[in-house]
Amino acid sequence: MDISVNLKLEQIKELLSSLSPKQFEAVRKYVNEISHDESSSSIEKINLKQLLKNAPVISDQEIEKIQEARSLLALWRNE
Repeated sequence: MDISVNLKLEQIKELLSSLSPKQFEAVRKYVNEISHDESSSSIEKINLKQLLKNAPVISDQEIEKIQEARSLLALWRNE
C-alpha cells in the first residue's frame, strides 16, 4: 500500500522541528543513506563514461585485417 503526500518545504521544516532529537537523528540517518545510495550510483555512471571514453579504438586498418583473417578462416573451414 502506497501513500502519496504533497508537502511544501516549509511544512517539512515544521515537521522536522517538531521531532524529538532521537526521531530527528533517525530521519537524518535515513536521508543520508538515501543520498549516499544515489551519489554512489551517479559516481558509477561517471566511471563508466570515463572508461568508455578512454577505451581503445580499433583503426580501419585493424578492422580490415580482422575481416581478412575471418575470410581466410571461413575458406579454410569450407575446404
